[in-house]
Amino acid sequence: MVEQQDITVEIENTPPPGEQQQQADPVADLKAQFDELQEQKKRESDQRAAAERRASDEATRRAQAEQAARDAATEAAQTQLTSLDQQIEAATREREAAMSEYQAAMEAGDWKKSAEAQKRMNDAGFAVHRNTEKKAELEAGGRRVEQRQQPQQRQTTGDPTEDLISRCEPNTAQWLRSHMDDARALATGSDPRRQAKLMAADNDAKAEGYAPGSNDYFAHVEKFLGMNKQTEPPTKQQAPAARKPSPPVAPVQQSGGGVSGSGDVVRLSAREAAAATDGTHVWNYPDPSGQNRWKKGDPIGVQEFARRKKAMQEQGLYDKTLLEQ
Repeated sequence: MVEQQDITVEIENTPPPGEQQQQADPVADLKAQFDELQEQKKRESDQRAAAERRASDEATRRAQAEQAARDAATEAAQTQLTSLDQQIEAATREREAAMSEYQAAMEAGDWKKSAEAQKRMNDAGFAVHRNTEKKAELEAGGRRVEQRQQPQQRQTTGDPTEDLISRCEPNTAQWLRSHMDDARALATGSDPRRQAKLMAADNDAKAEGYAPGSNDYFAHVEKFLGMNKQTEPPTKQQAPAARKPSPPVAPVQQSGGGVSGSGDVVRLSAREAAAATDGTHVWNYPDPSGQNRWKKGDPIGVQEFARRKKAMQEQGLYDKTLLEQ
């Protein structure tokens, strides 16, 4: 690896045409770029926070609706059970009363009354039997519903994260096992902010039409969560190359046509030279001369960087440690 060297730049004494009106202060130009970057970060943060709030609110509403439905079903079943108990009790009293009348009529030899009492006794017995069966069916149905709603209560591992993964379809389970911190946040609520972000990512992927468990679904979720940000690969440690006795002079494209030898010479560190060309510092306005030498957003280049550095040094505002640390 060839070590980057400091460079020296000869700059003109006058700024590019039109800059006096549009960019008289290099400090203001740098501050404008910084403010724009901060504003963009704030917008992105606000959007993520809004998505998390919507996901959290939706999850809360869904949980409340499900609980309300369960409560309503339980209340309706309880009301029906109470009514059946009352009917069974009334039919039982009617059967006992009819039995007493039947016995009295038989002792008195009143066959007509005994026949009527026997019919009432049979009807009451049938009502008791029918309502008892209905009650048993209703209670059995309630138990089946409860078992369907809580199927994992019968077999748990004691680890809520593993229980969550075991309930998921295969692709989702595999993804969660590859992201155990996220699985733990979902299962235990140990990290409420991360849990809210995961739920927001899930809702956003579904809103975009991706089928849960599909490759496109997980790609969208990972992008939403910022998992796909590229990181620079680590560089191997190598012995430093020997410094040359004198730094080279960088070839510079100037607005006036080349290095004239009449300007000032400014030394730029390797980091400063890189910052001038890698997009760290860019033009905030297009070339006002109409020659289209640069467009808004283009790197300013070492010539312009050197000119700005000199101007800021003269104002006592340049802190080289910001770029040379």
